Amino acid sequence: MSREKRTFEFYVLAAFFALFVLFLYGPLSAILILSFQGEN
Repeated sequence: MSREKRTFEFYVLAAFFALFVLFLYGPLSAILILSFQGEN
């Protein structure tokens, strides 16, 4: 039972961390892509 709870919590934390990273680096990557397109 403890393993199931740990895996569930791990997936919840992993999903939250993934969303956090996307919100951090999403705009940054978009700016980089737009800047590279602007140079061409």
